[in-house]
Amino acid sequence: MLRGLLIFAAGVYTGIYASQNYDVPQVDKPQELLNRVKIWLNDIDRQYRKSGPSKKIFIIDF
Repeated sequence: MLRGLLIFAAGVYTGIYASQNYDVPQVDKPQELLNRVKIWLNDIDRQYRKSGPSKKIFIIDF
């Protein structure tokens, strides 16, 4: 448990250091990331779908 805590603390320290000293872009909001994933999955679905009746493989509705 102590090992995990030390690794977590090192990660937090590294993140804070990088955020203060480098131009780190903001992370998108979760809803925006979810929309991007839905678009990506639908693109993959269209790309690998065999010709025939249209049906969605990935039905994601949040």
